[in-house]
Amino acid sequence: MKYLLVVSILLLGGCSSQPFEQQAQDRLLEKVTGKSYSRNAGSCQIIKQECGEGNYTEWVQDNGQLACACN
Repeated sequence: MKYLLVVSILLLGGCSSQPFEQQAQDRLLEKVTGKSYSRNAGSCQIIKQECGEGNYTEWVQDNGQLACACN
């Protein structure tokens, strides 16, 4: 049963449009700063909606993809 859970997590992680390493870095940055942050344009829409009265910012990365933060 434990292996089924691990395989499921790996398969779902493989479907992401963002590499696992970047996802892990984003989560670490969020924990350190206490702010929402993403280098994935799909996640930016969610962050924008949840930002509320915060200072929502978007920018284009060097690779041409959208990134965002809620400060």
